[in-house]
Amino acid sequence: MNLKKIYNPKKVALIGAGRWGYNILNTLDFIEELDLTHVVTRKHLKLNYKNQNPKLISNWNDLLECKIDAVLIATPAHTHSHILEEFIKNHIPCFVEKPLCLDYQTALSLKDLAIKEGVPVLVDHTQLFQPALTEILTSTNFRSIEKINLEGMGKSSYREGISTLWDWGPHDISIMLRMLQKMPNYVSGYATDTFIKYVFYYDNNLNVSLTNSNVSMIKKRNITVYEKDRIITFAEFPKSQFAIYEKSISSNNNLLKCIQSIEYENKKDKPLYRALKYFGRSLLNKQTDMFDLGTACNVIKLLELADKAIDLNKRIAVS
Repeated sequence: MNLKKIYNPKKVALIGAGRWGYNILNTLDFIEELDLTHVVTRKHLKLNYKNQNPKLISNWNDLLECKIDAVLIATPAHTHSHILEEFIKNHIPCFVEKPLCLDYQTALSLKDLAIKEGVPVLVDHTQLFQPALTEILTSTNFRSIEKINLEGMGKSSYREGISTLWDWGPHDISIMLRMLQKMPNYVSGYATDTFIKYVFYYDNNLNVSLTNSNVSMIKKRNITVYEKDRIITFAEFPKSQFAIYEKSISSNNNLLKCIQSIEYENKKDKPLYRALKYFGRSLLNKQTDMFDLGTACNVIKLLELADKAIDLNKRIAVS
């Protein structure tokens, strides 16, 4: 079966071959909708991509003269805004590693430019593509939620020019916004040398607690939703597993009974695979609708406010 003849894949270039760039590169091998034609890196790479040889170039500006349909940006966060601006102005769709940029006003400017030029930009909030998140959204009784805990941590290498909050936080904040479909009222937080914890406050005494660390020996990506009579969970490690527990009262104990459990083991359940697949299909079908840059901007706004709350050690209003 010749998948290229079926899909007529979009020609894309990858900018950056660091840790996440390598993850994208390896995942693209399984994405029929996207055909990698160029890689921007100063590294000497030996590529074995779909039995093809993408062209290696050292300067991303050279891509502006190439025949490509989209770019995948996996460079340090402080470079995103400049790279994005150039490709948006040249009407080339972009898939960019989170965070979109490092300040809210720049985020709004990028959004306005993308809308003005009609260029789709998808920010890779990868965890929004976890299949378990769909299960959580479907299963949760949002009128019964008492609190939500989100955890993202691990022992990760230092990323140039970005803090633990801005490295891990975009995933958890994007999950919160997807679940609750609105901005919180306040944020507070504190930090130690090894982790940060911050809380977003919503109406009806609903609090969303987020914990991040990049020096944890235990790798975590957890979502826990507490309802009045149930607990809904997702843990990505050690196994990617979704579960629902029902509270049952006995004379001696407050027991939890697992009433549903799903494990995700298929390669096609991996969130990066699903994100790139979504990007490719959306481009082919011309159904991009700006890929919700409004949420990407709100993530940046809440990161800024969480930073301020942690620095001042006080609750900050989200206005």
